[in-house]
Amino acid sequence: KKLVIRRTPLDIPLLLIIATMLISAIASKNRYLSFWGDFNMLGDSFVSFIFYILFYFLVLNNVDSVKRVVKIIIVLAVSGAFSALYFIGQSFGILPLSGLPVPRWTLNSDLPTHFGYYMTVVMILVLSLVMAKMRGFFNKKNIFGLIALLIFFTAIVVLGFKSVWLIVAISIFLLLVFALSRIEEVEVPWVSITFGILVISILFIILGSPSFLTANLPTEVALSPGVSWKVCTSALSENLKNFLFGSGPATFVYDFSAFRPEVFNSNFAWSLRFNRPYSTIIGILSTNGLLGAIAWMSMFLVALGTFFVMWFVKNLRIKKKTIDKLSDLIHLGEAGDDSFTHTLYAGLMTGWLTLLISMFFITFTTVHWVLFFLCLALTFLLGMDFSKKETNTFTLSLKTLPQYTLISSFIYILIFALIVVLVIFLGRFYTAEIYKARAIQYSSVGNHTQAAAVMFKAVSLSPSYSKYYLDLASAYIGMAVVESQNEAPDQQRIANLVASAVNQAREATRLAPNDAAGWDFLATMYATARPLSQNANSFAISALEQAIKLEKTNPRLYLDLGRARVLQKDYKGAREAMEKAVTLKTNYTLGYNVMAQLDELEGKENESIEHMSVAAALSPNDPVLIYNLGRLYYNRAKQDDLVRAEQLFLRAATLNENYADALWSLGVLYERQGKTSQALQLYRKVETLNPGNENVKQKIQRLIGT
Repeated sequence: KKLVIRRTPLDIPLLLIIATMLISAIASKNRYLSFWGDFNMLGDSFVSFIFYILFYFLVLNNVDSVKRVVKIIIVLAVSGAFSALYFIGQSFGILPLSGLPVPRWTLNSDLPTHFGYYMTVVMILVLSLVMAKMRGFFNKKNIFGLIALLIFFTAIVVLGFKSVWLIVAISIFLLLVFALSRIEEVEVPWVSITFGILVISILFIILGSPSFLTANLPTEVALSPGVSWKVCTSALSENLKNFLFGSGPATFVYDFSAFRPEVFNSNFAWSLRFNRPYSTIIGILSTNGLLGAIAWMSMFLVALGTFFVMWFVKNLRIKKKTIDKLSDLIHLGEAGDDSFTHTLYAGLMTGWLTLLISMFFITFTTVHWVLFFLCLALTFLLGMDFSKKETNTFTLSLKTLPQYTLISSFIYILIFALIVVLVIFLGRFYTAEIYKARAIQYSSVGNHTQAAAVMFKAVSLSPSYSKYYLDLASAYIGMAVVESQNEAPDQQRIANLVASAVNQAREATRLAPNDAAGWDFLATMYATARPLSQNANSFAISALEQAIKLEKTNPRLYLDLGRARVLQKDYKGAREAMEKAVTLKTNYTLGYNVMAQLDELEGKENESIEHMSVAAALSPNDPVLIYNLGRLYYNRAKQDDLVRAEQLFLRAATLNENYADALWSLGVLYERQGKTSQALQLYRKVETLNPGNENVKQKIQRLIGT
């Protein structure tokens, strides 16, 4: 009875990472999210990293030969080739899959840049696999490599992103450096091909990819490095806990809400809440704090140092005694002459370095993390293989004496029980996500009743996950909307559905009190319930005030608060909130529009025209704003106000020929000016657009009678 674990210099750094992440998750702003994650942030949770590191140790202790390493790379290459072909076919519409039970390529959920980085790493591994010398160039290995390389390269060309070509150039350059340092061990034709890829990637970085070769992909929406770093530094400086341990794994969205800079409101994506920063490195620092970042940095440095010594120890011109110390440190012996192992090692090291560099440019998904730890483990394995020395191991021997047998049996039972509990929990988590996916499908076709039914099951499986309650609340609101559209709506049923939606949203805020999105959603639910309850608006105000505490620079929250205060007749408080909204976002068209409405409500004609003029200037092609500005001039009717009103009404009618309000108001203006025939012509056009309107008919009859 013996447990043997292969030791590496990374054991302590990896344990430090787990320890700092555990403390960070315990002190997190949302423990559930930090420990378990959700469907969008599953790869960043504490449990996920436990599995990543366990995966690293399993590979390290169970892959015992170079042949198995080769098989793993072949599996990666084949699967990568299929995914690349799938992407190419879907991008150009040459792979019809309608009616087949396979997912379509959705670039909104799987960002193409991340896919390009993954393809780059797999391409590097394939190059290292085929680059080692063998008899004859046209053998099975090289034919496989040529086909795989062509597929990967085509997929990257179809992507056409400069950021992907940049990482291709960096990774190819690193591989060439390692290959040329031992040129006698590699195939020269493959070195030439690799150099050609480097040249092409540099040209595409400078000149851009040919448009006829690239797919028409949507623009990726991600935080900029500057905004991400600003949020990160602000989060770290919030308090000592955040500085040392961060806000908690997978909780960057809370940092973003709390510290989004005001300048971000000028961005086209200002209304979005980002749950990921620009890069993995920034995410680690923000969510795991300084101590977590130090733990990760120690792992990077130890791995880099170990790989460096493994590769270059033969070329270091230093004293033999120093070499022996370095060799003993990482358990190296006399290096062998296996050129294939050396070349494969160079590729794996390059792949891992590529992923390490990628941490500064993208946020890792689960696929990238698995590939990161896989390359890390395989690089160590090959380095220890050609070092030809017995590796250090940790051996736990369980004696056969009765007392030891009892203890070991208890430990085994305890571990087994923990595994069973974990599997059951993860099974419930996965099943709940399946129900959520079904709910999305039902909602997309308007079947909100079925959506609510399956979301109720999801809530029962994961009662601690706040977002499921928000989804259930949305389903209830959808049911209420459908009921209200019936010929004879059941008002009591509508009231019950809205009340249920409010209760679900309240439960979500109880489970995640630091989530600004939850309080924002609760305020929306209370706003929906205003016709049903006199206190709903005051509750909406309270929810908005709580959301603003968590997200101080979001102008929409202040605008919604101002609107709610108007309903409470608190015009002073409403104006303060609205002024804050347009201060945070100086080009906030809706904010100036609503302020103009408040000015009009308070009888402030000049201020109303001033604010509506700003709104119309910000959106000069919006017929509604143009019309409302003309209406305000018409109502004030001072000096040349009527002339301006006429011009604005005509402009609104030009922007939208069927804009009945603009045509009606222009007719009223012409009638006021005595232009009866022109007014009658406009009224008849309005009647055509609104055939059942009695006011229009009476206007027409009166003008005809005169």
